[in-house]
Amino acid sequence: MRTRNIELHRKVLFELESIADLSEQEIGISVHAGVVTLSGRTDTYEHKFVVEQTVARIPGVKAVAVDLRVGRSGSQDLTDTEIAHAIADILQWSLNGLRKRMIGKVERGWVTLMGEVDFERLELPETLKRAIIVHRGELTPDYGHLRRFLVS
Repeated sequence: MRTRNIELHRKVLFELESIADLSEQEIGISVHAGVVTLSGRTDTYEHKFVVEQTVARIPGVKAVAVDLRVGRSGSQDLTDTEIAHAIADILQWSLNGLRKRMIGKVERGWVTLMGEVDFERLELPETLKRAIIVHRGELTPDYGHLRRFLVS
């Protein structure tokens, strides 16, 4: 069992090191009985997504526990409540004139927007719009390149 854990750890490390954008990330890896635990930080949600998907497709990985935080080292983390208030304000400004309802949900720093607004008509600030990875079950235009990391 120990040998398999060490071998799987090496595979995970090799795969993550082969992704150029992740060279500066602070990612810890532990493996036990096919369960890979990822800990530490990534700079962006995109990097977090790529790490999760890359590890999930490695043969021998039975499950992935993701304890990754997003943000640069030393940055202050906002509470979910603070993020939710900011999202509520942004949605109020951005949905002006649209009759459809949209709300935001924040859980452990992850924002989920729920509602009926077409992505193209969503008038969010460009930086926030670029942060949306999936809309209605599909990758948004800025994240289409991530399809190659999806587990099929």
